[in-house]
Amino acid sequence: MNMQSEDLLKDLELIGLSKLQASVYITLYVLKEAPANTVAEVAQIHRAEAYRILKELTRMGAVEQIISHPVRYRAKDPNETLENLLAPFTQQLSQLKAARSRILTRLSKLPSLKGGADFDDGFEQLGGNQALKRMKTMIDNASCEICSAAVVSQDPFMLTKSFYRAVDGRNVKAKVLLNFSRRDLEAVKRLKRSERIVRKYSDKVYSRYLIVDGKEIVFSSAPTVDSREVFLYTRNQRFIEHYYRSFELLFNDGTPIDEHIQTLADQPTPDNN
Repeated sequence: MNMQSEDLLKDLELIGLSKLQASVYITLYVLKEAPANTVAEVAQIHRAEAYRILKELTRMGAVEQIISHPVRYRAKDPNETLENLLAPFTQQLSQLKAARSRILTRLSKLPSLKGGADFDDGFEQLGGNQALKRMKTMIDNASCEICSAAVVSQDPFMLTKSFYRAVDGRNVKAKVLLNFSRRDLEAVKRLKRSERIVRKYSDKVYSRYLIVDGKEIVFSSAPTVDSREVFLYTRNQRFIEHYYRSFELLFNDGTPIDEHIQTLADQPTPDNN
């Protein structure tokens, strides 16, 4: 239709009408009032399609039906039509503004984390000796809880003094998972006992890792700490939470260390002959 402007069609589509609905609305607006067959003829669409579109526009509040024979249709006042068509957008905008306000309020209440994004979220690669120094620093700075896992036969217990200073001197609690065999019995028996240290045995511990205060972790797939191994350090909270949950599962399923010591002690001595 030469009376239709492409810009007008696009604007009507923008506020929720389909291209065909926009075309029929403009046609009826120009005709003022007309039966469906006239609208179909002027808009150059099938009569059945004109009936369908006119019913849709009536439900949307853009067209009103006039009881007559045949039934006639009239385009509503543009101001009323636009108000009806924009109502869902207005409601959505109100909801979006409310959501925006809630988001800003909740974000403002989140605690700030010290350090930059690279430090908090990234992973730092450490050589064995660097990892040992980092573990010592972590233990020396512990204020709440230490979670440690190690394979006894591969671990030289080089962190023992720092560990006990934290537990006895600062009342830090410690959970320790150890994997050890009969040949490690004497080394395990020499470990200092404390009410604040809970040690358990688990045969599912294959590597060395240390979590302090749920805020930082040093870990590796390697069972020991030496210059040949590569460890990773991070303060990435999602990663630490995942590792901590895994530690808790192993710890809860673990055997109290004294029970496993007794089990190993009761085993017959291997015959070396």
